[in-house]
Amino acid sequence: MYKTLITQKKIDNIFKNAKHQSEVVIALYREVFGSDYDNIRKLHGFPYASRVFNDYMFKKFIEFDKIHHPDIFAGGTWLNHGFSTAEIVNISFDSPWEVKWIDEKKIEWAENILEVANW
Repeated sequence: MYKTLITQKKIDNIFKNAKHQSEVVIALYREVFGSDYDNIRKLHGFPYASRVFNDYMFKKFIEFDKIHHPDIFAGGTWLNHGFSTAEIVNISFDSPWEVKWIDEKKIEWAENILEVANW
């Protein structure tokens, strides 16, 4: 299992330094998986976070999109690629800012670095 704290301050800094939504999503997944992120080919599912975390993320993505991507559905990137809300599957957290990846069997690992670079 992977678990990490991604604080509001960390989230705010990620958004502050990003020019595109994809940079934000990748930075958040890097927070969850650390250095292992570079060896992942595909994830089957999403990390789990609290409703507090996800509500904050939707707010941040909507604000970001209105500025950087005014012609798209604001918040859609988080809706499609964000984290699952943990209450749905009854997962508990030590903090509302904790994020967990529960099932390591749902990670497809790349066999080599070129495999990851080509997806």
